[in-house]
Amino acid sequence: GTWLLAHAAGELGTYLGLTGARMSGSDAIQAGFAGSYVPSARLDDLKARLLEPNGAAPDDVIDEFADEQPVPHAPLMALKPEIDRIFAGASVEAILQALHTTTADWALQARADLATKSPKASKLTLAALRRARRMHTLEEALDMEYRLTVRLYEDGEFPEGVRALLVDRDKAPKWRPARLEDVTPAMVESYFLALPGSGDLGLAHAAR
Repeated sequence: GTWLLAHAAGELGTYLGLTGARMSGSDAIQAGFAGSYVPSARLDDLKARLLEPNGAAPDDVIDEFADEQPVPHAPLMALKPEIDRIFAGASVEAILQALHTTTADWALQARADLATKSPKASKLTLAALRRARRMHTLEEALDMEYRLTVRLYEDGEFPEGVRALLVDRDKAPKWRPARLEDVTPAMVESYFLALPGSGDLGLAHAAR
């Protein structure tokens, strides 16, 4: 996730990672998350062609279907200049402040979405995306994500989010800390340190 988001065009990955906003199929193509666009109405036909015995190579079949029509307008890409300006901030606080410089519907929704997120997870997400941009391999990003996943589970932040959304469904998570300003740089940095006793093995290594 961090690898794909960090390498999306401009600050689209930062916007998507922090807000959890959804992309359309055309947005996914333009942002670099997908390579081919096939309309939903043609997916059953595509599946049938892919399953044909001794059929054409899968990539050739997909290309054939994807070439039937141009990729539709991408709503998210139309917002890219403003997203790039606002989500280039060096901190979540700076991004929130920049979001208050516009009354556009998408920005109001982004502010509302950010208000529901764990302050700690928001700051860790931004830090992870910035770090992933400087990484050279997917494996490095997977190692980093593994550390974050383990620590957010162990400190109770992830289970609390699951409780509020899926178990009790009260949608009132008790985040710790509850405010962005209480998530210090030292706290953020501690989540990226090598896991004790792991030999600095991350998900990519542990899966072997």
